[in-house]
Amino acid sequence: MGWRHDVATPRRPQSNGAAEAAVARVIEGTRALLLKSGLAHEWWREAATCFPYLRNITDVIDGKTPYKLRHGESFPGMRLPFGCAIDYKPQAER
Repeated sequence: MGWRHDVATPRRPQSNGAAEAAVARVIEGTRALLLKSGLAHEWWREAATCFPYLRNITDVIDGKTPYKLRHGESFPGMRLPFGCAIDYKPQAER
């Protein structure tokens, strides 16, 4: 079929620029979330999980978010910034 199969060299991150750039983007975004929220380093795991999620519902590509491109509709939930205070009131079981 004439497809090109590019592989990265093991233990050589220089040979896989796209993956390295994606990892760097998540690390930088996670640092920015922690700095902006004022939370301590102990919240790194939560911030690292939150960053790609927020990026997929807020970044615009040709007028659409990645979420809309994939699901065909805008994100229906609330957009809450990382570290915001939330009062959770569970409903009584019936």
